[in-house]
Amino acid sequence: MPSKTDICNLALIKIGKNRVIDIDSDDSQQATDLKLVYDFTLSEILAEADWSFAVFRQSLNKSVETPLYEWSYKFQLPTNPEYVRLISIENEPDYTIEGKYILTNTDNIKITYIGKVTDPNQYTIPFQNAFVALLAYKICYNLTNSSSREKEILAEYQQKLSYAITQYKTLSGEKAITGNNWATTRTTGS
Repeated sequence: MPSKTDICNLALIKIGKNRVIDIDSDDSQQATDLKLVYDFTLSEILAEADWSFAVFRQSLNKSVETPLYEWSYKFQLPTNPEYVRLISIENEPDYTIEGKYILTNTDNIKITYIGKVTDPNQYTIPFQNAFVALLAYKICYNLTNSSSREKEILAEYQQKLSYAITQYKTLSGEKAITGNNWATTRTTGS
């Protein structure tokens, strides 16, 4: 069962640095750097795909405030789990997102969204591997001063992310777009 510390230690090992005992209480340079980038990096990678472990459905509460013009209703985006990215709104009404609100002319909305899942035990193995690589990339140069190693880890992250998305799409029944059929799909739509 991986923990936040385990995820961070895998990133440190990837760049050849010593592990930490507890990411939340360690005050070493590597722990400080990881704490700085961890939450932002998690939100960044969660926004990359409709990861099944991070998909949530919620009926939103209408705000007592109404938009000044153009839209009739205002709904606050979810906070538990924290909203990362919208997937869809039931019945597909016209809408816009402004700040932490959805504005629409529909008086009741239900959304499907990507939420910020912070428990690493919920992550798929391919997602974990991509997340570790992205964390390693984010801290690499500051801890190693090696731009060549940083580029290697970026390439590894891109490969692991591609694999994780392909695995997710395979499991969800979607057609995965890979290197060879991307151009065909882009130009023909099939």
